[in-house]
Amino acid sequence: MYYLEKSFINMNSLRNVKINNLIFVLSMSIRYIQSVFHDYWPNILRNLDIVIISTSILIFLIQIIYKYKVLFYKYELINIICVVIGFILLTLYYSNLNYNGIWLNRTTVELLYIVIAVMEAFCVFNLFELNQLNICMKNLLAIYIIIYVFELLFKGIKLTDFFKITLIGSYSPTESQYVASAAMMMFYYFYTFKIKENRRAFIISLVFLILVFKRPLIAGAGILMLLDFLFDLNITIKKRWIIISKIFFVIATIIWSILLNDSMISIIQQTYGVNLNDFTESRTWLYNALINSGYKTSGYGTTTIELGKAWFNSGERYLEMDLVKIYLEVGIIGLCLFVNNYFNLVRYNLYNFLMMITIFVTLLFSSSLAEPTYWAGIMIIMGLNIYYKNDIGKCRRSSYLKMLNIKFVKKSKGRKKI
Repeated sequence: MYYLEKSFINMNSLRNVKINNLIFVLSMSIRYIQSVFHDYWPNILRNLDIVIISTSILIFLIQIIYKYKVLFYKYELINIICVVIGFILLTLYYSNLNYNGIWLNRTTVELLYIVIAVMEAFCVFNLFELNQLNICMKNLLAIYIIIYVFELLFKGIKLTDFFKITLIGSYSPTESQYVASAAMMMFYYFYTFKIKENRRAFIISLVFLILVFKRPLIAGAGILMLLDFLFDLNITIKKRWIIISKIFFVIATIIWSILLNDSMISIIQQTYGVNLNDFTESRTWLYNALINSGYKTSGYGTTTIELGKAWFNSGERYLEMDLVKIYLEVGIIGLCLFVNNYFNLVRYNLYNFLMMITIFVTLLFSSSLAEPTYWAGIMIIMGLNIYYKNDIGKCRRSSYLKMLNIKFVKKSKGRKKI
């Protein structure tokens, strides 16, 4: 079915579509709403986002089972479920070894984050039409911007502060603590679907991404647009590039974990003049507080509890470096399993590959696994590049840049594997 092809549907079907749209939009926005309004959010409802998202998935699954048709997105679902099963088994092993066999509620919550993301994507591919999904994404863009405005209002930002924005400095008054991942997700989606009807939404999503002022995300978006303008990214790459990337991120995580130790931080600063505390925005303090507390590999989610105890007994405290966190919690086997299976989502698509590289760089130095709606969006976008590759290929992403009358090189009509 072509992307904007219309078909006749009865009133009951139309009503079901609207209800599904509402459920999907609510499930994809509730976590961001909860984050921005956390000061006013009742503690009893702190897991409301998980309840709503899980309920939405259950409603979608019932409809999918009722319709009983050929299922899409099975390969991706199996890969992520294997990660979850692997993490459960490793957690049981390390918990019995180093943690008195305790299974934490936090472990269940963090495993749910992974399951929720892939199940949401699975439901979208088996229930939603493309034009239906596009309407939802436009509504989400508007909602995310409204949430962002409330965040700025709570920070007390003034209109004159917008003139202080600069990508050169390390601070911007418009920087977002809560919706940066949503801005990146929206950019990826509307840059992937560059049809004429989405041109305005793309421009808004790009401005939105710049305003939230997360420089790695802005840099990743800029590089993606530049490469896509120079080359055809809607092609297949050879398996060796995926394997090399998997090996690189496993090794990089191990090396980065070593460099984060206090002794190495001092050596690097004395030798090269680089302060890793500043570079990581003080995440090294969290890491060393955990290590110095005597933490041993104890299972998925355990660092969140143990770091809270070590960090001034502050309750749950997230390490904020996801690959390092996985390495500490479930060891080298868990890290290899995670990196391997998540890179399998790329399915040898160059555009997806570049997206995943950017995301994994973020996972190495920062975090996003605790944001299931963000990962659901990323999985949906990557899946669209696979299952609707021909539809995407009918429109050039570079058509947005043509408005600026910039020409670098002429794209070839077809390319072989690289």
